[in-house]
Amino acid sequence: MMVAGCAEIDAGIDRVLKRAQPAQANGSQGVPTSSSVTPETLDQASVAERARAQQVSTGAGGRLGSTVASLGDVAEPGFWLKTPLVSTARDGQLRDPKTGAKVAVRLIPINGPATAGSRISLSAMRALEVNLADLVTLEVTG
Repeated sequence: MMVAGCAEIDAGIDRVLKRAQPAQANGSQGVPTSSSVTPETLDQASVAERARAQQVSTGAGGRLGSTVASLGDVAEPGFWLKTPLVSTARDGQLRDPKTGAKVAVRLIPINGPATAGSRISLSAMRALEVNLADLVTLEVTG
């Protein structure tokens, strides 16, 4: 499962790099160095957006459940969680039960049983300060 997740991360990074690399005079794409591709360079959230996402109100909505989340499409900006725990898009929050870290996100429905996994944005994972390669268990409220 981790190998498949790594392939998705690599594909997402490739999409972002293709959009972010300026065309050279001869029309070819620049070749990024490994040191130029970091979560910080891929994260498109502004300082203000990060600050708003970390302003989590207590008691905002009821508990929807727990989910195991992996990194979603790194080319898709914002603070979001694509999860089968909701049937319509709405605002919510995530909490890492290990650290207590919280982040406000947009909950986006995906098909599947409530026990299926979820995909989380790069910005939200960074706000929670979790390892981007990990499958992380999160408490979801909305």
